[in-house]
Amino acid sequence: MDLVPREYKQNNFLNQTEPNKGGFSAVGLKDKIAVEKSIKIFALLGFLILVLLILGWGGLKLYQIKLQKDIASLKDAYGQFFSQEEKAQAEKIVDWQSRLTVLTDLWKSHTYGSNVLASLGAATLPKVQWQSFDLDVANRKVSLKGLAGNYETIAKQILAFQEEKFSKIKVADIKLDKTGGVSFSVTFEFSAKLLQVE
Repeated sequence: MDLVPREYKQNNFLNQTEPNKGGFSAVGLKDKIAVEKSIKIFALLGFLILVLLILGWGGLKLYQIKLQKDIASLKDAYGQFFSQEEKAQAEKIVDWQSRLTVLTDLWKSHTYGSNVLASLGAATLPKVQWQSFDLDVANRKVSLKGLAGNYETIAKQILAFQEEKFSKIKVADIKLDKTGGVSFSVTFEFSAKLLQVE
């Protein structure tokens, strides 16, 4: 069994690698030089690739350092911006708080004539009709003209006003009406609390 390929036998490679009687074969020497050149070329290419990889790694490292510096400077700028933005928002919150305080005070001091009307309605007896109504908010005073069935009803109405906590009640102009009733006028003062919401 022959293990040497035909091409080697045809090209006489075996004889070229063996030394001649005189020492070295010229074809073998050329092959050795070619092999040495290719080894040197591969070594040089490997070295160049290594240098390029190191330079690429160094460039990426420098770029990373630059990006980290940029990130740090952006964080500083971002922090300054947000600290200014937070200050502006804090000022807005304080402004809204002061407005809310003013509105709350205004709400508490706002006058509500409807509360006076509700108290008057609660104190009015069924047999009394009011013909005119005048509300003086500044002086907390009410003036009314009304019609009652009789004198006793007027007296009960005055007591009902006192129970409703109206003060300085004055009745005047009591007269008999053409319809058989009694007309009268009444003035009284009321508490400032009636003009406010609790």
